[in-house]
Amino acid sequence: MRTTKMFLGLCTLFSFVLFSTIFTGCKGKDGEIGPAGANGSNGTNGIDGLDGVDGVDANSFCRDCHNAANWSAVIAQLESSKHGDREGNMAEEGQRKDCAKCHSAQGFLATLENGLDTPSVNYGSNSQWAASTNFTLTCNVCHEFHGTLDETDFPNYALRHIPAFAPIANKSITWDFGGSNACMSCHQNRPNTSVKIAGVTVGLDTIPDATMVQITSQRYGGHHGPQGQLYAGVGKGSYEVTGTATYANSTMHSSLICGDCHILSTADNTDKTGGHYYKLADRNETTHAVIAGTENVSKCVSCHSSATNHNINNVQTDVKQLMLDIETKLISKNIMKNSAVGTNGYGGVNTDGYILGDNGTGNASSSNPRTVTAKQAKAIYNFKCIYEDYSYGVHNPTYFKALLTNSKAVINTL
Repeated sequence: MRTTKMFLGLCTLFSFVLFSTIFTGCKGKDGEIGPAGANGSNGTNGIDGLDGVDGVDANSFCRDCHNAANWSAVIAQLESSKHGDREGNMAEEGQRKDCAKCHSAQGFLATLENGLDTPSVNYGSNSQWAASTNFTLTCNVCHEFHGTLDETDFPNYALRHIPAFAPIANKSITWDFGGSNACMSCHQNRPNTSVKIAGVTVGLDTIPDATMVQITSQRYGGHHGPQGQLYAGVGKGSYEVTGTATYANSTMHSSLICGDCHILSTADNTDKTGGHYYKLADRNETTHAVIAGTENVSKCVSCHSSATNHNINNVQTDVKQLMLDIETKLISKNIMKNSAVGTNGYGGVNTDGYILGDNGTGNASSSNPRTVTAKQAKAIYNFKCIYEDYSYGVHNPTYFKALLTNSKAVINTL
């Protein structure tokens, strides 16, 4: 009996061990993944969605300005203007290092790069500066990239930004007139280097007014582009001699930039004014007198609604009379001569603007200087600047009148 129980127990134990061994050995090591099956057939295409809303039409506002008609007009105007004159302004002056900044497009751009008043080298012999291949102005002299192509920022004329600068004739002062800076960079006086004492150049602002000085050049004056000084006005470079008139600027005009007036077009530009002609009246090239009926008043009428010419509030009448009084006195003192050929733009007498030496007949020079006081030299210089301006007061009416009134009183002491 005991043997039987023992046998049954052993059988049970053996069965358990055998079952456990077989059960735990059923799952072997995973085999390698088999190859991918063939792709199934494509499903049926879904239904097309609804069309989207049409986009806003593109605006070709660039072509409002950059189109064939406008470009042809600008090119024709520029080529007909003094600024596009290859032979007059460019034939000689544009190839001189000292003149290239304002008589050559390349010269102007070169001075923007070097920060000087002249190009770093003389390009006179370089063909790219030759008169036959150059303009005084090209587009990139006055314009640069728009800076934005956002339609809401237009019209945007992309005027070249020139920061504040010291004028050539007086490095102790600063000019900053925003959009006018590009124009004023050239429309300014040259240094006054032809006033001397015992052969040594002196600055008129550095010596007492009663000091005797010698003018040693027939071309004494501020050169042919004094508009910047006169537009800038009080304290910006002219000789403000003492007198009864108070110096002040015409504030309404000083808030404008040059292009506000000089690039506004007439209806058809038949008189060649406005636009890229730049001038606001057609003139007789000999006398500089305005040709009747050619004055562009497109900007004037925004403030002076009844204006038909530039003689608003008789400013030009007053300025011309003061100029005539001064020139008549200078001629009577043999400081200038009356050429007796026609009349100038302000009437009465005619002169080439040259200064005569002390002998009263020959042009002023180192060997034949004109001797005057420092204050008289300042007054003559002021007259010569306004003589070369040709706006007859429009650029800064109040200032012009004060400068001429006080200068006239000084010249009357000759």
